Amino acid sequence: SASQDAAAGARWQQTPQEVVVELQLEKCKASEVRVDFLPRKVRVKRKDEVVFEGALFDKISCEESTWHLEDGKQLVMTLEKIKPSFWESLLEIR
Repeated sequence: SASQDAAAGARWQQTPQEVVVELQLEKCKASEVRVDFLPRKVRVKRKDEVVFEGALFDKISCEESTWHLEDGKQLVMTLEKIKPSFWESLLEIR
């Protein structure tokens, strides 16, 4: 599936409180990137093209989740978990 392919390109690590996702992008400016945080979903667009989209393993706090671009090509997203726990995977297991 597309979401699994996208997840394959993402590195992630976690603490009980948060998940940090690193995603490699083609060189761009932060102004060309749009990240949508939804309670159970993350969508990343680069120049209006969706480069990552997936249903998350558990709920996140949209207000407290953040992102930044490093070196114009690595997107780092910090997802704040609603309830402290360890996720079995980044994306939901169907």
